[in-house]
Amino acid sequence: MYCPKCAEPNNDDVKFCRSCGENLSVIAQAMTRRFPSAMLGKLDAYLERKNERIRRDSISNAVIGCLFLFIGISQLLSGDGLNGTVILTFLAACFLFVWSFWDFLVFKRSQSPNLNPSEIPSASATKELLPERQSEIVPPPSVTEQTTRHLDTISRSTDKNL
Repeated sequence: MYCPKCAEPNNDDVKFCRSCGENLSVIAQAMTRRFPSAMLGKLDAYLERKNERIRRDSISNAVIGCLFLFIGISQLLSGDGLNGTVILTFLAACFLFVWSFWDFLVFKRSQSPNLNPSEIPSASATKELLPERQSEIVPPPSVTEQTTRHLDTISRSTDKNL
């Protein structure tokens, strides 16, 4: 295993880098796929809290945008006319709606896709697997064969000219 800080090679069983002293225990656990489950649980909880906060912000920004829109409409209908306060209120409402929509898109993008097994395309549809019978496999054309054929043609034509 190599140290991520100084790139010095170390044995897999050491806890610290022999060159720079970097803690290698977490790297060793990750390399052997024994990452602590408590740390993974904390990471999952953090991501869930972050996603919940983004969703909550999206909803609250939409509600506040609706309130600003309602206040702007009520000011416009009260007979004050189209003054700077009404314009700022409408701009704030539009800004909050855009921000809410953006937060909603981020929330949806951060969700893990839950694919049903029926939605996953089959191997025959993707054509990524080899055919069942090896006789169907066609070897790729060789570069040297084409070159040899070309040279044979040239040498025959020069022989005829002589």
